[in-house]
Formats: sequence, C-alpha cells, structure tokens
Amino acid sequence: MSGATIESRDPATFEPLGSVAVTSPELAQSIVGEVAAVTPLWAQLRVGDRARYLERAAQAVIDDFDSLCELVSAESGRPPTEIAAHELLSAVDTLSWLASNARALLSARPVSLPRSLHPLGRASAGHAPLGVVAAIGCGSAPFAGLLAQTAAALIAGNGVVLKPAPRASQAGERIATVFARAGLPEGLVRVVHGRAELGRALAGSDGVRHVFFSGRVDAGAEVAAACARRGASVSLDLAASEAMIVLADANVARAASGAIWAACAGAGQLHGKPARIYVEESIHEPLRDALLEAAAAVTVGDPRAPGIQVGPLARRSRAARLHEVVAQASARGARVLCGGPLTLEGLAGAFHSPVVLEGSVEELDGLRRFAPGPLLGLCSVASAVEAVAIEGHLAPVGMRGASVWSADRRHAARIARELAPRSVWCNDHIVGPILPRDAADAVAACCSPKLITWDPPVAPPAWRFPYSTAGADAVRALAALHGTRPGERERALRDGAPALARVAARALRDARR
Repeated sequence: MSGATIESRDPATFEPLGSVAVTSPELAQSIVGEVAAVTPLWAQLRVGDRARYLERAAQAVIDDFDSLCELVSAESGRPPTEIAAHELLSAVDTLSWLASNARALLSARPVSLPRSLHPLGRASAGHAPLGVVAAIGCGSAPFAGLLAQTAAALIAGNGVVLKPAPRASQAGERIATVFARAGLPEGLVRVVHGRAELGRALAGSDGVRHVFFSGRVDAGAEVAAACARRGASVSLDLAASEAMIVLADANVARAASGAIWAACAGAGQLHGKPARIYVEESIHEPLRDALLEAAAAVTVGDPRAPGIQVGPLARRSRAARLHEVVAQASARGARVLCGGPLTLEGLAGAFHSPVVLEGSVEELDGLRRFAPGPLLGLCSVASAVEAVAIEGHLAPVGMRGASVWSADRRHAARIARELAPRSVWCNDHIVGPILPRDAADAVAACCSPKLITWDPPVAPPAWRFPYSTAGADAVRALAALHGTRPGERERALRDGAPALARVAARALRDARR
C-alpha cells in the first residue's frame, strides 16, 4: 500500500480539497508501540497539568475558528453556521468542560475499609490510565466527536491513535494540529488514515486498551469482537435512527420545526437523527401540516451559498439507499407526503429535499434501520403508552436517544423514564453537540479503577498464621456483631469477649517486638 493516498473532495462539487497518505494495516502495531513509549511520561503529569493542555487546545480551535469552519464545511458538505455551532463551538465547550472538571472526574477519594479485618488500614480510590486508546471516527461528525474522544483519553493520562473516516481525512489532520499547537509531547497523538481494514487492525493491536468507534452497526460488531478477543474495552457510537413522541398538549409548531431540523442537519446523515414520529391522534393532522410547512421552507443546495440549510449527501450510493427505503415503505402502503431527489445546476453532488412519510407502524418498519438522508415517518398512536410499547418492542440496535414533546413537564419525565435510550430530550432533539455526560463517560472509559491501601508498619494482622481456636472464635464473634436479630449482637459480644481479648493481647505482644 506504499504510495497510496486518500483524496478528500467537496461532496457538493466534487472539487479536491487535499490528500493524505494511507497507513498500511501492517504498520498499526508498530505505531501503537511508538505511542505507548511516549505515554508513561504523559501519565506522570498531575491532572491539573494535563488540563492546561486541553485549555490551550480550546484556544487553538478559537484561534483557527474561521479556517476550521471553512475546511470542515467544505469537506462535510454542511453549512458553515451548522459547523460553527455543532462542531467547533461544541469542541471548544467540551475541551473547556473537561479541563474545568478534570480533578472532579479523576481525583482520588478516601474510602473506608471494614475495621474487623483492617483495624488500622486506610485506602483511597482513584483512577489509572489504560495506556493507548484508539479513536475511529465517522464522516458525519468529523471534528467535535473525534476531538472530544481524544481529549477524554488524554486527560485520563493515555496516548491516542486516531483514525478519521476517509471522507473526513482533512478534519482529522486538523485535530492533530490543534493538539500540536497546544504543546502536547511529540508522538502522544498519532493520526492514521485508511479504510475498514486499518480500523480492524487497530482494534486488534496489542497495546490498544480501549477503542472508541463511530460508524455502522456491522462494523461496530467487528470492532467489539476484536477488542473482546484481547480483553480490551470498547465504546460504540452506532448509526441508528431515533424516535420522537409528540403528546396532545405539545407545541405543534415547535415539535415540527425541531423534527425537521434534527432530521435534516448534516443532510440527515448524523447519528441519532429522528426517523420516526409517534403523535397522539388528536393532533395528528395539525402536526402533519406543520411538518409539511417546515419541510417546504428548507433550502437545499451548495452549503457555502447564503441561505442554504441542507447540503448534499456524502455519496450517490446514500441517495440510492434513501430512495430504496422510501420505495419499500411505499410498497407497504406508506404515503409520501413530500420530498425527493434534486438536480441542481452546476452542482454534481447528490441532493435531496426532506422526505416526510405517513403510515402505520408496519408500513414504516424500514425506518427503524438507519438510512442516511433527510427522512421522517409520521405515525398516529392512541396514546403515549402505545408509543412507548412500540419503541420498547421495536427499538433498533444502537439507539441512544429519543425525545418527548409535551407542555406537562412531569408527564414528559415519566414517559422519558420508561424509554430505553440513555438520553431523552423533552421538547428538543439533539443530534450534534457532545453533552457533558458523554465527555464524562468517555473519561471513565479511558481509565481503570485504582485502589491504594496503607497499613502501619507494625505487627501483622491477627488473622494470619499461626491459626488458632481463639482466632476462629473471634472471627465468629465479629461476624455475629453485624447481625440484625434482637439480642444477637449482645450475645456475640458476651460469648466472644474472651476470644477477642486473647486475639487483642496477641496483637499487642506482636506490636511490641
């Protein structure tokens, strides 16, 4: 594979943006070894010192904000404002949040030990870095997500090998530049470029202790299996469609605009986009009309042009896949209310206006699987209970979020607690920013619990050799002192006092030696 390159192109015009050298999968193990050699020095830094590097990385993003926005917008085919808000600002927020909360996330805390077996012992519970972490990114979120995972691994004391998606290679290079400008030790963060085989090689490399993976469900299963074979851990962010539940008391206009935005951001290619809307029967027609009005107002075209809200799909194959899903739903009986492919003069990309389908749960079954593109299916239900039951039974693999739309905060919260996804938004649906919990979870995934104990350097505990009858009686008495039946503790103290006294006397004699 020597001399092979990956060329990045603008998906709207197919104009080249730059190229990078492909890393041979055979080199993955040696690169991991080189990062591992640098990591111990970084791990020895105090958490506060590592946090200052993240602060400088946030400043580097701010300093290069305009050029980063231009590059990531061109490479991803998304409007600059969308990139600025949901990639760059999100990246700055996450870096700053990690730097500010690093001590709370990673500092050791004292823990108590059972005094019966550890009468004088003390202990602290902290965290130890894993070593080398691999981050395998996706093209739909080319900057903020991969940068946040890298930052979480770094603040925990690890080195990082990051592999951006082939169609986000230039953004991946800029992530490395951000950390280089922050002054990180050379070789601590390495960028490699390649396709699926390189990702599999990284996941299977000895020395990679944790893998962040963002991508398709089938590829995620391969990465998870490769990690399991080595005993490494993995965090999966899989492409999955999500659901919205709109109750009768919801603000219809807000729900419709929120649905169209979340389904169309990133041209409908972002992980976690909503694809299914369950609406209570009494507001089905008003919501349908509001969705069609909001969809008609969406402008599709070259994302760098003023006023454009939705750019092209990454590849023509994605447009074909979207057309296939719509055709399958139509064949089952679903109705296409609006949307379809667009041909725009002077632009070679695959453009698509928002598609809104209407049908039953069975007719919209294909929308449970992730289909990249601006697509929504509207389904009427008798109540929120029915919607929760449907989602509980049919929720797709990898689904990480859902939303509930209601004017009643307590009722919305009750429904949210019954839904399976780890994140449920009420009166909103977030597809882009890295939430603080995501960043905290990423830090936790990049370190292992560390328990450190201390005992005074005096006589050994009385429960060690040589064993004696008195020791056994004392242990039995100590166990009974934890009893909860009436009078049990008093009996244990009365009956076990002689044995406890003999053990204590032995401990004092040993301590004087």
